[in-house]
Amino acid sequence: MLNPVEVTGLGMFDYNGLSQDGHAVGIFDPGGSLVASATVFPSDPQTGYFRFTSLVSPVTLTPGNGYRIGGVTNDLFYAYGLTNPPTGFSVDPRLRYIQNRYINSLTLQNPLNVDPNVAYGWWGPNMLLRDPTGGDPVPEPAFLQLPVLAGLGGIAWWRRRQRA
Repeated sequence: MLNPVEVTGLGMFDYNGLSQDGHAVGIFDPGGSLVASATVFPSDPQTGYFRFTSLVSPVTLTPGNGYRIGGVTNDLFYAYGLTNPPTGFSVDPRLRYIQNRYINSLTLQNPLNVDPNVAYGWWGPNMLLRDPTGGDPVPEPAFLQLPVLAGLGGIAWWRRRQRA
């Protein structure tokens, strides 16, 4: 975080439809505590390839703390930017992407693992941001700032392998 931001909603990448059960998305502080969470459903409003749900109470993230975002992908497994940077993508200038993170879990957990084979992150969780002094929320591409949860995409991979 380079500047304070207020998170007003959480989202999930929806390329071919989300699970009817919804997808848990959360933001974790550096100590691993959950500071915001919500469940995104296929009926939630869509912006681009992301569906978003509003937080009951917006959460302010402060600079220099190293927050992580994660989301449960269920059977969906999305990846992008494995070795080359994606085209047509930008990150809010108030944020700084550090590295991809993931965790294999069927429940929302702090993504702690790093995949050295994924240089530019994963599609998955996302958030709506606005300036703490007010302003309109702006969708923030998840996989460069919240690739933390892309690790849950590994769950889908693991489950598919189990079924094979």
